[in-house]
Amino acid sequence: HVSLAVDGSTGAVPTAILQALRDPRPDLGKEFVRWRKVIDRLRARGVELILFDEFNRASRRPTMSAPIALSIREHLLDPGVCPVVIVGSESAGKVLENAPALLEVLDEQIDLDPLDWEDEGDQAMFKELLGELDARLVGEKLLRDLSSLRGDDTAYRLWEASAGRVRRLMKIVRFALGTALHAGAPSLRHEHLAAGVQAYAMRARYIDINPFGDA
Repeated sequence: HVSLAVDGSTGAVPTAILQALRDPRPDLGKEFVRWRKVIDRLRARGVELILFDEFNRASRRPTMSAPIALSIREHLLDPGVCPVVIVGSESAGKVLENAPALLEVLDEQIDLDPLDWEDEGDQAMFKELLGELDARLVGEKLLRDLSSLRGDDTAYRLWEASAGRVRRLMKIVRFALGTALHAGAPSLRHEHLAAGVQAYAMRARYIDINPFGDA
């Protein structure tokens, strides 16, 4: 999972990937050196897929949109390093429109509609996602214990906070994780999730009331 930096330069791409790989010095070296390190690390770890999140950030520097997109094709897709998924808001589509060489090698666009809690299938999918996320946090040794995220009460509150949108959910959990790690907690507790909602969903004014109460 890679989030592109705000500066919107081609060099930000390998740096962001190295950050996701937890490299201690992701910005060290010239751009081509960082790309070489990226490819070596991805192959050594057997990475099967890269998800580029916040791809819409590339649109903040229009003249760099196409070079950023093309660098992904040149260094990852053409050499067959691994497939990629590009996620972002509507402005991410404008970036791809300016880079037909990348657009032509991508599959069709998929719009992720919000998951509806009242829909049995959507609710099950949302809980399954939470369960997988919970297990991943422990599996990656970020937390010691499971956080029971898919429990009915917690899952519903997270659905309320995210409005069923996967991207918002991930952001909330990421902020909650930061709070838990800072506190040295073994798992995500109610107060950590409240802080995550406060730091992301409420600060962005997606919601007015924190389903977990005051952080």
